[in-house]
Amino acid sequence: MTRSVISFQAMGTTGRVQIHGPRSRQTGHQAVTLIEALERRWSRFLPNSDVSRVNRSNGHPVAIHSSTAALLELAMAAWRSTGGSFSPFLQPAMIDIGYRRSRNTRTVITATGSTRARRYCPVTPSDLSCPLRIEHSPTTATLDWGAGIDLGGIAKGHAADLVVRAVMAAGADGVLVDIGGDIAFCTNGNDEHGIVPWRIDIDDPFRPGTVIDSFTACAGGVETSSTLRRRWLAADGTPTHHVVDPVTGWSSNTTTASVSVVANSCTNAEVLTKQLLLLDATSAATEVVSIGVDALIVDRAGGVTRIGCWEGFAA
Repeated sequence: MTRSVISFQAMGTTGRVQIHGPRSRQTGHQAVTLIEALERRWSRFLPNSDVSRVNRSNGHPVAIHSSTAALLELAMAAWRSTGGSFSPFLQPAMIDIGYRRSRNTRTVITATGSTRARRYCPVTPSDLSCPLRIEHSPTTATLDWGAGIDLGGIAKGHAADLVVRAVMAAGADGVLVDIGGDIAFCTNGNDEHGIVPWRIDIDDPFRPGTVIDSFTACAGGVETSSTLRRRWLAADGTPTHHVVDPVTGWSSNTTTASVSVVANSCTNAEVLTKQLLLLDATSAATEVVSIGVDALIVDRAGGVTRIGCWEGFAA
């Protein structure tokens, strides 16, 4: 049995694909090619992507790939099920706070344009209509004028899920796909090669490269998101980061520094992580118990709360 690990740069971050099984290296390169293709469809930073073309459409239908339609429908379903605490309609807010280009650094100190000329208007599921409509045969998306889509983390999580399915369908014994902390993984249940279950390590958000905890599982997804990454100073000196509160349109300001969630898919883990990051650490822990998932929550003072499958060691 062969094993290959391939690193790559895509979707504004560093990633890796680890595959166990026959033709693992060839399959790994095919997996990276698929991730790059999905980025070309889903990134708001690429002018010819499906998302960018929809954002420029001014209310007119735009032809999109079927995979883009499927992701947009997943994002809208998550928007509704979370009552708007997860939102795919944050592109105007991201531009307002200075997130105009892809950022792949832990800390960026950069003065950007004014953050006070607001384009953003909150879009909640209680509104009478959704600003985005998907049609099939042919597949098109219609976005209301003034609205904007940013798929961000859910694009990475869903890409990881799709690649895992494709690699396992190609005959791999096991695969793990990590796209900047969005991790999907699976095995075929054969433990002869030491790949059942997968062991997933989680970084300390205050000390990147240092493992704070880990868990083991055979299949599913885990997503880690932190307000300590992708940070910059706005033109008025306001500390800013990429986790935006859909209600205010500004970077969240809670006691929660990072959240890792384990779920049945990386897509679902991504949605839950963003939902929890908007809560103070104590409230986030209570919400995790209510939802019934496994999570690791780190507050801004460095305190760690473990709920569920975590092994419970401190590095």
